[in-house]
Amino acid sequence: MAEFGRASDDDDDGTENRQMLLNHAVPTVATRDWRLFNVVLLGLSFLFVFTAFQTCSMVEVSYAAFFALITV
Repeated sequence: MAEFGRASDDDDDGTENRQMLLNHAVPTVATRDWRLFNVVLLGLSFLFVFTAFQTCSMVEVSYAAFFALITV
């Protein structure tokens, strides 16, 4: 068993592991495109949700005002 901070017998200096982590940590062009697409899609989704919420709120207020006029 290797001590903390020292490389084990089968891993001389750990460069292979570091290189493998660096290669997997760098996003490729395809993953960057998907990330951008996800951000844009999320932004548009919030836009539609809050637009629908605002519209429904205005309809509810006008609906309540309309029936308040009729019942008076």
